[in-house]
Amino acid sequence: MHPLAKRAVGNLQIDLQLALDFFLIYSRFEYAAKDNGHVQKSATPIELKLAHGSLAGRINSDFETRIASDDTLKKAVAYYENEPPKKQIWDGKKPDWKETVQQEPMRSERLLIWLTRVRNNLFHGGKGFAPESKKIERDTFLLQHGLVIIQAVLDCDEDMRNSFSSYQ
Repeated sequence: MHPLAKRAVGNLQIDLQLALDFFLIYSRFEYAAKDNGHVQKSATPIELKLAHGSLAGRINSDFETRIASDDTLKKAVAYYENEPPKKQIWDGKKPDWKETVQQEPMRSERLLIWLTRVRNNLFHGGKGFAPESKKIERDTFLLQHGLVIIQAVLDCDEDMRNSFSSYQ
């Protein structure tokens, strides 16, 4: 492991292979979404951001059907809905965490936003947990269940699956 990676991990108690798997898979997943036009449109073409609502609209019906018929996916979605990742905010003096407020009408859109948030949050903030902390399990569950949700979204869209595994 690179010395900077060791410092970045600090005393975060997490399976580093799981974290790496999530980062790699999410990165390709995000690329696949963007490659299929699920991007936020802006006047300045400088930053390319995933349009969660666009992708959710495309997969929502099939995704809901899969949730109803797949117990593993149902469990993953339930975990995210009951324990959504917090949003990192600036409290005026330092970074802090804010509880997630569910505003998006489509469940699939909320889940896509939360997947992005998990990717963003994993190594943010002062997450040096004591070994007895329940929060150690929380990061692990967010990653594990997130991978299940990503797989289900890819299963809903053939173009996304193709982009996910195509390299030019």
